[in-house]
Amino acid sequence: MVQSVTTRWLAGPEGARGFAYLVRPESERPLAGVLVLHEAFGLNSDLRAWCDRLARHGYAALAPDLYWRGPDRLAGYDERPKAIAMLKSLPDERVLEDARHALDLLRAEVGDVPLAVAGLRIGGRYALLLTARERSRIAAAVSYYGPGIDGGTISPLWTIDAIQELSSASAPLLLFFVGDDPTVPAAEVDAIDAKLRRQAVAYEIVRYPGVRPGFVFPGRDTYAEREAEDAWRRTIDLLERIARPPSS
Repeated sequence: MVQSVTTRWLAGPEGARGFAYLVRPESERPLAGVLVLHEAFGLNSDLRAWCDRLARHGYAALAPDLYWRGPDRLAGYDERPKAIAMLKSLPDERVLEDARHALDLLRAEVGDVPLAVAGLRIGGRYALLLTARERSRIAAAVSYYGPGIDGGTISPLWTIDAIQELSSASAPLLLFFVGDDPTVPAAEVDAIDAKLRRQAVAYEIVRYPGVRPGFVFPGRDTYAEREAEDAWRRTIDLLERIARPPSS
């Protein structure tokens, strides 16, 4: 476990200030770089703390602000209508453009180490989309309770079917779903499972019955400690596999 980490904010496209939050081990070369994509609520303190935890495990984590162009960049957990309006302002191709820019920043920061992507809620969907589009650069992807992975109807600007685009992906995929989530019912998870199986990609789906989205964040009313720690262990195990592959 790394004891000390450093943080800073990076500029983005068009010199946008505060485009991405970067945290990395202070005195050690990172094991890998992880691009972290936020929930609909934005790049808030919970998401940054999650990135900090990755850095204390030896990884560099970079989280771009997908709302940097808009008038609203954060919504509180008690401002769900505002968060929904914000997520509906994000066209798929524009998000992917920003995510690719963030991936470039991460590569420049970490050098020649593997890159992974992890996303939560809407970020979980974007993590899979980015993995499909950046197959030569992303070594693993983690999707936490992502809605609309098959396009869906949550936002009219969600026009890409991530599962279809992943048909020839080589990166291992880890997908978490929760039982108490009307936006991703069990039947939809079953359908995602079946589609990925037919495409013969390397993936694992983990389901947590009775748990709500946001279960990973301590202090939030959706927090579920046992499931959060299990998901964290599985995430770190996947990152360890790409950072320290078994010798042949």
